[in-house]
Amino acid sequence: MTVEQVDGVAHVKGKAWQAGKPEPEEWNLTVQDPHPADSGSPGLFFYSLADIYVDNVSVSAN
Repeated sequence: MTVEQVDGVAHVKGKAWQAGKPEPEEWNLTVQDPHPADSGSPGLFFYSLADIYVDNVSVSAN
């Protein structure tokens, strides 16, 4: 997942794939949020009926 804020709009891109399979080249998810939270602590929230694993998380300033 990557999030970039441009002109007050958050551009979110994400990828998801089955464990053991290669990472897809294209983004599976693209969303724009016109009212992003631009302060506070970063966090991730997921809702799924299946197990979700997140790896290699890095948060950095642009």
